[in-house]
Amino acid sequence: MQFQPDAIRKTSSVFLAVFLLNCLLVTIGCGGGGSSSPSAGAPSSITISPQSSTLAAGSAVQFVGTTNNNTGVSWQVNGVAGGSSGAGTISSAGLYNAPAVLPSGPVTVTAVSQVMPSLVASATLTITNTNANHDPLGTVASANAVSCSDVGADQGVAGSTCYQLVVSCPDVSQEDPVDLKVNAAAAPLGTILFTAGGGGKTWYDQEFTYGTDAVNQVIAGNFTAVQLLFESPVGYSSSLVPSGWLSGPGGVRKLSCRWATAAQWVHDNLLAANAAFCATGNSAGSSAMSYSITHYGMQSVFDFFEQTSGPPMARIDQGCVCNSAATQSPCGSVTQSSCYGVDGNMFIDPAYASSICSSAESTHSTTNQDTFIDDSILAPDANLVYPHLAMHFLFGGLDAGAAPTQAAQYLSAVSAKGAVTSSCVADAPHAILDAQDGANQVAADLLSMCHR
Repeated sequence: MQFQPDAIRKTSSVFLAVFLLNCLLVTIGCGGGGSSSPSAGAPSSITISPQSSTLAAGSAVQFVGTTNNNTGVSWQVNGVAGGSSGAGTISSAGLYNAPAVLPSGPVTVTAVSQVMPSLVASATLTITNTNANHDPLGTVASANAVSCSDVGADQGVAGSTCYQLVVSCPDVSQEDPVDLKVNAAAAPLGTILFTAGGGGKTWYDQEFTYGTDAVNQVIAGNFTAVQLLFESPVGYSSSLVPSGWLSGPGGVRKLSCRWATAAQWVHDNLLAANAAFCATGNSAGSSAMSYSITHYGMQSVFDFFEQTSGPPMARIDQGCVCNSAATQSPCGSVTQSSCYGVDGNMFIDPAYASSICSSAESTHSTTNQDTFIDDSILAPDANLVYPHLAMHFLFGGLDAGAAPTQAAQYLSAVSAKGAVTSSCVADAPHAILDAQDGANQVAADLLSMCHR
């Protein structure tokens, strides 16, 4: 047979085409492509840590969800993305915040694969009473809307809505009316509580020369402002001048339940979902805030505290007995006493309905020293660790009283979310917002640091 190269080339081309087609069909048939295979990057397993946890109501725990190929996870609480107010909420980073009130049923936190949502891992939570190891909160016997003019709140910040709570606390004989002045933002970034000094008997925006300026700046920054004012207790009968939340008998620590209970009511009834909850108070207003986290288990309810000119009740024994050496002021090299002086007569005596503090000041008697220590913010059983609460202390450079040195002891004793910071306004007195730059600094701190 004669050799024909063109025919051979044509035949070879046909065989090559058939061979390649068969290879392609084999590849498809063997699973090299097609819709039935898993998508690229899909994980095959997921874990959650911890797998169970017991925590107090109002506190928090960090969860970690991990897939075998390190793709992302999202979070649910009882099957709800991000959680709910009743069962607790969880952030995109896995930080679970338990509700302040015990849930009605079991709580399950679930990590869900973002690539393959059918792949999940769950953890069970046991929520316990937040006050199990703390002083008990009180109750709000009634809460009603009132005319702002009826509670003296028609001056200062305009456009307010007002409420009156009647607060009852354990081991405190009288109920106390607590007035609220609320300026609500449409879509607030957070809610901020404002408490004046002393027993909180005046509105924050009217107590200070530039109080209205500070509150208005916060409102303009899209925060809801809630001012607290404490009236004289119902049936108050002491011969001493009543002093708002510090009107006794009962003692400072038990009476601070009034502020904590009112704050909890605001949290439960006025705080927008997923918004920050913060507070600022001057002098004894700062003390009221501090008691809520050292003795009333509210350290996970709040996100940020701006403490100004206080708290002056860190060591009531030092303030009343007056037997401690002067210490360095937070605002400079001068030393200052932690003794209350006339403030003991004005604010501490009414809390006990007796001259218990002012008498000790004049005699240096230690007869009631144990009572003073147990009633202090820095009492032996105080909680001083706040992993979910940021704190800043602000002092006036002209404050020559006991508050700075008292507060410095508390500042140095606590640990909080991030570093516990402090600063001074050089030209500000004890009433920091009586200086314009003091008021501006308070507002700036709240606007920059009040967030979840």
